[in-house]
Amino acid sequence: PVARSRASAAPTARNRGRGARGIARARDRREDARGGVVMSAGTSGDEPVARDPKDYKIATKLAHAKTSVTDPYGASAPPLYQTATFAQPSATENGPYDYTRSGNPTRTQLEEQMANLECADRAFAFSSGMSALMCVTRLVNAGERIVTGDDIYGGTSRLLAQVVPKVGIEVVNVDMNDHDAVRAAIQGGNTTMVMMESPTNPRLQVIDIKAICDMAHEKGALVCVDNSIMCPTFQAPLALGADISMTSATKFIAGHSDVTGGLLACNGEELGNRIYFHQNAEGLHLGPFDCWLALRGLKTMQLRMERQQENAMKLTAWLESHPRVNKGNYPGLK
Repeated sequence: PVARSRASAAPTARNRGRGARGIARARDRREDARGGVVMSAGTSGDEPVARDPKDYKIATKLAHAKTSVTDPYGASAPPLYQTATFAQPSATENGPYDYTRSGNPTRTQLEEQMANLECADRAFAFSSGMSALMCVTRLVNAGERIVTGDDIYGGTSRLLAQVVPKVGIEVVNVDMNDHDAVRAAIQGGNTTMVMMESPTNPRLQVIDIKAICDMAHEKGALVCVDNSIMCPTFQAPLALGADISMTSATKFIAGHSDVTGGLLACNGEELGNRIYFHQNAEGLHLGPFDCWLALRGLKTMQLRMERQQENAMKLTAWLESHPRVNKGNYPGLK
């Protein structure tokens, strides 16, 4: 969906007297702001060359977000559409948006940027990480099995242990580093979903995502990876074989401790449609202002993640050498 808006073609105080070339350059700058076009010097050094967005590194993707949402003013920051409803073209025609629960241009910008970062077909913004994971469990029917880890986030554990079984879904917890146990759990029942974290919360266990995805797909099951600790800057679950990547927007995405949100990214039209149906039907969406705050935070995520990783390593090295510390538990340790 695209938020459409027509700018007047008449001369304005801003472009009057600039001539066709000046107006064209201004239009090009607006296109750059909307489409995330990045220019680099050509081989001759005098003509810029547009780079394919697929070749951008993660920091460039964060700073130059590509979106289908148009802004006639070419704002350098994403516009905020803080509204519940949208006017329609006529009584018999529908516009790209009608009700914010079903879609909002600000949410579209966040979802499109997350899809780009995750190399996914679609992404979805939810009111919290738990509402995103609840939506994932809606893909499982009564009488089917979810296989998950024995070291998972407390909120996820509560959801899978006390809520999901009420609708007739079996949940099996297993040590995800014991591949024989994982295979037995997947093959031993009507498994249609595997939900895992890597690194895990709280023990920071590193799981072989690809190996478990292969096991799940042999059974015909979907795989959802909670990527909240690594984020798209440090790990790409979909590239490792996962069907769904979940990231908590509350932590590193927004980055300022002022947003509660969750994000799902997936590949495939059919899977994306199923996720959207439940997001819309159950009102699990992230509000426009929270989406705008998350978009603001994304611009600096690479810098923040690198510094946080650097600080964590320094702190861990200090703790490991401290005489009162017997053991350090951090994946970065040798």
